[in-house]
Parts: sequence; C-alpha cells; structure tokens
Amino acid sequence: MIKRFYIKGYACLCLFIVFLLTSCATPIKTEQSLNEVITQYWSLRLADKYEDTYKMESRDGLPDFKDYETRARLIRRFEIRSFSILKTEVEGNKAVATIELLTIMPPVTKPFKNILSDEWRIEEGRWRHVFN
Repeated sequence: MIKRFYIKGYACLCLFIVFLLTSCATPIKTEQSLNEVITQYWSLRLADKYEDTYKMESRDGLPDFKDYETRARLIRRFEIRSFSILKTEVEGNKAVATIELLTIMPPVTKPFKNILSDEWRIEEGRWRHVFN
C-alpha cells in the first residue's frame, strides 16, 4: 500500500516536471510561428501602436524610439487598407517575408498593391523584425 502511494506520487511529480519544462520552452521557430508574429506585427503597425511594434524589433541597429516612430509613420502617408503575407522563406535563424499592402494614395481613390520584403531574425528565442 505504501509502495503504491510512493509510485503514484513519483508519477505525479514526473508529470508535473514535464509540464513545467514544456510550458517554459522557447517559442517554436517555425514558419507557422513566424506568420503569426508577422500578422501581429503588421496589425499593430496599422493600428499605429508603435510602442508595441518597437518591442518586436531586432535590437541590432535599432534607433531610439522617437526616431523609430518618425520613420515608421512614413508608411502612413498612404492609407493602408489591408496586408497579406504572400510567402515566407526561413533559413536558419533568419527569414524574409513578402508582404502585400493594399494602399490608397490620395488623391487617387483606386487601391493599388504594394509589395515589400520584410526581414526577420530569431533573437532571444523569438522572431524579431529587422527595422530598415
């Protein structure tokens, strides 16, 4: 009886440890997780949430926040209706995403497509946007 109690307790402890290890694991570095991060980044960017996107940028060569915000707002000269991820290419800890923006440039009211390449890299276990 006591032996069975110890075995059950040991099994529960092992399951608890496995749970802790898997919940603390670094984020998945797949193309799917990259697409999720890109979608989050561009949704925030189109909502003018620059403080949030600043936190998602690669620290390598990143300007201070005021300069970042000024440069990031340049894209808002156009009215951006939507964005879509056309493709992503992952190579090791770096990736390039092809993004399509549906934009309107006043005074022209007909939307046009604007294609851009977005660079990403893994830093500290997370995908980070490379600000150019």
